[in-house]
Amino acid sequence: MQWGPKGRDDLGMMRAMGANTVRLYHSIGLEQSQDHSGFLDHAHSMNMHVLPGVHTDAALCKGFDCYDTWKASITKSFTQGFAKNNLWHEAIPIVILLNEPDFFEMQPDCPNKASWCRCKAALSALDGFLAAEKAAGVKGGTNMTITWSFGQRTSVDGKVTGPGVYGFQDMKAILADPTLAQYTPRTPIAELREAFRTRWVNGVNNAAPYSYIKSVVNNVYKQFEPHPWFIGEHGLDKIVRSAITADMKASSDDAQSNPYYLGLSMFQYQQSYSKGDGSEMDFGLFSLGDTKIGQTGDVFEGGAATTWPVYCLNTKLTRPASGGIYDGNDHRAEAVADGWGGTTNAQGRCKPAQGEDNVLV
Repeated sequence: MQWGPKGRDDLGMMRAMGANTVRLYHSIGLEQSQDHSGFLDHAHSMNMHVLPGVHTDAALCKGFDCYDTWKASITKSFTQGFAKNNLWHEAIPIVILLNEPDFFEMQPDCPNKASWCRCKAALSALDGFLAAEKAAGVKGGTNMTITWSFGQRTSVDGKVTGPGVYGFQDMKAILADPTLAQYTPRTPIAELREAFRTRWVNGVNNAAPYSYIKSVVNNVYKQFEPHPWFIGEHGLDKIVRSAITADMKASSDDAQSNPYYLGLSMFQYQQSYSKGDGSEMDFGLFSLGDTKIGQTGDVFEGGAATTWPVYCLNTKLTRPASGGIYDGNDHRAEAVADGWGGTTNAQGRCKPAQGEDNVLV
């Protein structure tokens, strides 16, 4: 009812806007009680890639060792539609092992915000991922990544300083010397290194203009080739429409011409009503209208089954009282569609009578 053609058709809307990929955050680990094959099959039929993420929570990694939890979550996902015929589902080119593990440094048991905390989580998550594949007989081919924050940090070996790129160097360093992560791999180190060599993609989240991100990464990226990289979150929350459109177009052009750049994921599809009336509401392309399209089936997050109403989509965003309205930023969805050569006039849009003119303004 939310993503399919008989309901709001979110995947259809994304395709109409010009997107070819959708990123998910919690579908491996948190959402283990339902089968995901219907979504994956439908996405593949539309030539949409799916980047599923393993649910990231420092509490799941005792002593920053994520091995057991990640192995269990990946193993479970293979029974929930993520694998077919002993291969990862064909809709999945990349699995996101962790989202911003650099924030693990803020945990009370990470001494002096040490960089090894994030690195131990990263290496153990990769270790658990490969162990799950091996145990289940699922062959590789799907790539792996970690999306680092754009915070200013220095890599664990002290060689690279800068937003995001510290994490790229972290992975090189800890695969060369796991002791930097204070971790002893269960998988043979040769297998870990080979998987990293052949299947690793670098990822970074950000809330900065694309031109700045590009300059930061390009300045140091020669040392990380031939691994490709991408922007996992492009969170332009206070940027005018013309700048959003320009970023989308520039990124798409670069993805066509640069063999090591894959593109960006615009953060995010819908406003985060669940996070309250605060700054998180500044993100999102669509707000919710008043017309109810239908009701979801059972959704499982953390155990109990819940159903949710599915409402039509508006592109005029709902703003928190404290946030104000930013010039030209009220119709971010149209700005993105303009940059990608698409449209937001697709199934799922609210009718004009609800305040949507369905015309770019």
